Amino acid sequence: MFANIKMPQSIFYTIVIACSTLIFCESIQVLWRSGNPEYFELWGEKYMLVLYGHFFERITVPVLLALYTYVSFAKIRVGKLFCLVWEVMLIGGVISCAMEQDFSNILYYIKLIAYGVNMIILLKLWQVIDDEVQDRKLRLRARDEELVNEHLV
Repeated sequence: MFANIKMPQSIFYTIVIACSTLIFCESIQVLWRSGNPEYFELWGEKYMLVLYGHFFERITVPVLLALYTYVSFAKIRVGKLFCLVWEVMLIGGVISCAMEQDFSNILYYIKLIAYGVNMIILLKLWQVIDDEVQDRKLRLRARDEELVNEHLV
């Protein structure tokens, strides 16, 4: 039996909002860092290239998660593999973000919270999938018992 369900709308919106928060925080952080003239004078254009490379590396996971979540919500069904793969990717994103150790920046904490929200909501989606599978099993069992009872009578 396949454990695929249509993604609930509340889970879809929560994932997309958390991903957009991550992208927004990274964008603000890059704008703030690129506005520092001391580093630009010291490193020149290489500084900007490093910032842009770092920026695109950081937003890859949230952008891909949001896009794939939209496609899953609009066109296809989701299963436990969806949850598992994106949990692993989010763990990598959290580790990458936590290694910054920029404790004086509020955006650092907002990004960690957004990653946490995404991880928790994917665990909730896993539970929704489990509940749906259990409901299907119960309905099939009840139908089978009903058919057996009809056949015996």
